[in-house]
Amino acid sequence: LIKNITITEGDFATTDWGWLKANKDNFASLASFTIAPTVNSVADVPSCTNSDAVFANGNIQEIILHKVSKVNSYAFSNLTSLVTVNLPNATIINEGVFIGCYNLTSASLPNVTSLGVIAFMACNKLNNLMIGTTPPSVIHPNVFESCPSPRYLSYADANGNLIAKGAAWEAAKEAYRAANDGNTT
Repeated sequence: LIKNITITEGDFATTDWGWLKANKDNFASLASFTIAPTVNSVADVPSCTNSDAVFANGNIQEIILHKVSKVNSYAFSNLTSLVTVNLPNATIINEGVFIGCYNLTSASLPNVTSLGVIAFMACNKLNNLMIGTTPPSVIHPNVFESCPSPRYLSYADANGNLIAKGAAWEAAKEAYRAANDGNTT
């Protein structure tokens, strides 16, 4: 049984995402999928249907994707075992990407500039987000629909390093309080 996959070199193309999706039944025991920062390039995660996501019907608990800039609609929807997501280079998270991932507790998105409608809907345990110091320029009011409230943000620089409390932290906190994102505190 395959428990972990780590891609460490080469290019990860759209066809590779398609292969993973087409062979997802072979990865039912997969707990962790990582694309390391040492790869040359990574294609955007393709759109899926709400019932046919990458790693659907599996037990994946952790997804770490370096060099991915865009995660398209419903790509990781309804992954009920998913606990942690780290997308250090992603700038766009489209509609419903994590909808129904009700065990997701932590997401790291330090470079996100756009959060699509219902991107985290019904992520019932999501309460920790690590996100950049500037709110996304595109953020839908119901991005966190049916998520716990309050949600707590940790602010990170573009490299994913946490910002300690101080002037930069306070400025980021106030910027997010002003954002129309469902009242993140």
